Amino acid sequence: MDAIVSASTIVAAVIHLSSGVGTEAWLAAAIALLICSTGVKLLFSTVSKLLGERIDPQIISQVEDAASEIEGVKLASGITLQDFGPERLHGTLYVTVDGSMTVEEFDEVARKVQVHALEQCGVKLTSVGVYALGSKNPDESEVCAKIGRIVWTHDDVVELRGLFADAKTKQVRFDAVAGFGRIEHEALRRQLVSECEAALPGWSVEARVLDDI
Repeated sequence: MDAIVSASTIVAAVIHLSSGVGTEAWLAAAIALLICSTGVKLLFSTVSKLLGERIDPQIISQVEDAASEIEGVKLASGITLQDFGPERLHGTLYVTVDGSMTVEEFDEVARKVQVHALEQCGVKLTSVGVYALGSKNPDESEVCAKIGRIVWTHDDVVELRGLFADAKTKQVRFDAVAGFGRIEHEALRRQLVSECEAALPGWSVEARVLDDI
C-alpha cells in the first residue's frame, strides 16, 4: 500500500507541474478510502482469530491420517487445534484402539502418535485421548449396530465416536458430534439416550454430544 500511495503522489505532482491541474484533494480522498479499507480488513481478520475460527480441514485430515499410520491405532478422530501463529499449531486428538490394550501399550502408542504428527504435519499434540474398541461378542456387536442406526437417523449428527457396549453390565456409551453451529446439545443428547434406551430394554445408555470444531 505504501508503494501505491507514494507512486500516486508522484503522479499527482507531475500532473500539477505539467498542466497546472490540482489533483491533491482527489488524491487525498482516494488515499483515505484506501487506508480505511485496509484498516477494516485488518480488523475483521484480527477479530476472527480472537473469537476463534475453524482450522483448515485439510490440516485436520493430514493429522488424522498420520495418527492412523501408527500400529495399534484403528481410527483417529476428534481433533482440536489451536493456532498460536505461523507453524505453531497445538492440539489434542482421540484414537480408537483395541479394548484389550494395556495402559503401558497405549502410552507407547500415544507417544508415537505425537512424534509422528509433529514430524509429518508440524502439529504438536499436547494430549492423545483414547476410545476403546469393543469386543467381538455377537450380542455387543448387535447392540452397537442398533445404536449406530438410531444415531445416524439424526441429520444434526456428523460423526459417531467411541461406541462401546458391555453385555455384562448392559451399558453402552458413545460420543455423537453435532454439526458446526448446533447449539442445543443437551436436547439432542436427551433425545439420543431416550431413543437408544427404548430400542434396548434393560440397557443403560451414556451419551455425549460434542462440537464439530
